[in-house]
Amino acid sequence: MVSVSSRFLTRDALETVFLFVRHYQWPGGRFESLRNLAILACMALAGLRLGEVLRLKVGEVDLTEQTIKVLRGKGRNGGKDRTAYMPDPLRFVMSEYLDERSRMETSVPEVFVRVTGTAAIGRITVRRLCDFVRRRTGIRIAPHMLRHTCATLLRQSGVADRLAMEQLGHN
Repeated sequence: MVSVSSRFLTRDALETVFLFVRHYQWPGGRFESLRNLAILACMALAGLRLGEVLRLKVGEVDLTEQTIKVLRGKGRNGGKDRTAYMPDPLRFVMSEYLDERSRMETSVPEVFVRVTGTAAIGRITVRRLCDFVRRRTGIRIAPHMLRHTCATLLRQSGVADRLAMEQLGHN
């Protein structure tokens, strides 16, 4: 069993979650696998909040610059905009997912769409995903816990607190 904190996932636990999500035989096939992996990676590796993941539009993801433009993040008056940087593993999975998504020829502007491609996903989809992963791996995950994981990984990697705060959208 992988050791797990109640506030964030260790690197080993996060890797276990990512491997499970990537290799599980999802009913929606490769598309669902990559979508689920990209959702969790956006929160754990870029520090996006659940609402930011759900509102993210295709045009706000720049794979060349390895950035995600977060519009209307948390805060007063509609929230603060920021740029979140994608480490290589996130850029790779986002590239795979967006390629698979483009094959669906969906006209939905949001990045994360239902398996049918007819609409954006909602909060319940992400909550069910986290619950399913917990039941199958024994590792408790939640959207906000993944943000804590991102903050912890940034600190462990020696990223200055000021830069980590900007990445996470903190003042």
